[in-house]
Amino acid sequence: EKKKLIDDLIKYKLLIAEAKKSGIENSDEYKHQLELAKDGIAFNLWQREQAKDVSISDEEAKKIYDENKQNFMQPDSVTASHILVADEKAAKNAIAKLSKVKKENLKEEFNKLAKEISIDPSAKENGGDLGSFGKGMMVPEFEKAAFALKDGEMSKTPVKTQFGYHVIYKESSKKAETMPFEKVKDLIKNQLLPSKVNKKIDDKANELFGKLNIEYAK
Repeated sequence: EKKKLIDDLIKYKLLIAEAKKSGIENSDEYKHQLELAKDGIAFNLWQREQAKDVSISDEEAKKIYDENKQNFMQPDSVTASHILVADEKAAKNAIAKLSKVKKENLKEEFNKLAKEISIDPSAKENGGDLGSFGKGMMVPEFEKAAFALKDGEMSKTPVKTQFGYHVIYKESSKKAETMPFEKVKDLIKNQLLPSKVNKKIDDKANELFGKLNIEYAK
């Protein structure tokens, strides 16, 4: 694939040389297209320079935040680990083994067992740790079981999904909340910046346009 990429680039360069050798650069169409390209390059570079002077203040971002707090909600989420096995018997055996573990040691022992028996490819590295996830991020059967557990609790029966049988340990949960302004401030600014740049360009265009005395042909 790398060789094909190199070969294609060489062929492209050869064809460019062939085109120039043909005298195409002396044609009126070439000169016309070149002028159009120059205009586009000049305009794009000028726009970039104009954008350098545009910024979004904290006050502008805060106004958007206050007016649209419903858009900055962090949904309900849980932090959980799982052990994935191919059959129900193996899942039940895992549950039976972990049921004998003291609650304060459950997470550690759960992660150890996940590394030993889970068929999830990442389990060897992370001990079945799934991190935090909200609703809609997991398959329905898994999600329903995970959200139904109490913090620090393990599923008492195997959870069947299209991937196999899961044993779930729910470490913690978090209720839906509005994300703090400081956490989303930069995101809001990045979203507002393009429209503010465009407005600056539009205002300049209207200013220049307003200075002209234009006559329209009938």
